[in-house]
Amino acid sequence: MAKFLIGSYDHLWYLPMIAGLYLVTPLRRRQMLEYYLLLSQLFAWLLPTGLDLIRLWPNPPKHMADALAAFKRLLGKLDLQTVMGFGGYYMAGYYFSQAHMSKRNLYLYFVQALGLLGAGATIGLSGWLTAKAGHLRLTLYSYNSFFVLLESSAVFLSLQTLNPRLWSEEVLGELAGSVMGIYLLHPLLIYYWGKTPVWQLAASNSAWLPGLVILIFASSLAIVWLLRRSRFLARWLL
Repeated sequence: MAKFLIGSYDHLWYLPMIAGLYLVTPLRRRQMLEYYLLLSQLFAWLLPTGLDLIRLWPNPPKHMADALAAFKRLLGKLDLQTVMGFGGYYMAGYYFSQAHMSKRNLYLYFVQALGLLGAGATIGLSGWLTAKAGHLRLTLYSYNSFFVLLESSAVFLSLQTLNPRLWSEEVLGELAGSVMGIYLLHPLLIYYWGKTPVWQLAASNSAWLPGLVILIFASSLAIVWLLRRSRFLARWLL
């Protein structure tokens, strides 16, 4: 079982991570939650992103590079990304869900503006660093990038303002109940779809990538929906 959880497909790292998310779930008192999120922003996003930017900067002074490398190793030993990074996203989602923002809320506009700035910084700085290094630099696209945090927060809060009547409770309930199954199943479908001529033809043109995403999501959802119709499988697998 341990080999299945952490030694198989890469995406299965999330299964043991769930246990850590459950551990921080009780942090629902507003003061404790805000304190936790503040520490998460500092140690799981701002510091790692700042260190990455300085480390990736072309031709940094050697003494500065050595000091940054030592500090980076210290942060790695503390493993703050596991404690605060993914847990921070999880608890930030709960915190934002209690905000009850309207479409005209100025705070929402501010977060959306930060999200756009984060996206611009991610694309612009990554392109500039790639050009300077002569090879692809995707560090700023990682989960612990502060710019990705800004983008994620803006998308989450923007989706919250959508008219709930666009989706029935039945549809939302079905999707919510299928998310874990889709997550576990999608690498297998990518593997098998990837062997078909249709996939290979579409993958050669980047314009078809959204279609491939929809294909994987739809086929995963269809299989999970069928599996959930079985009382036994729905209870013990999904």
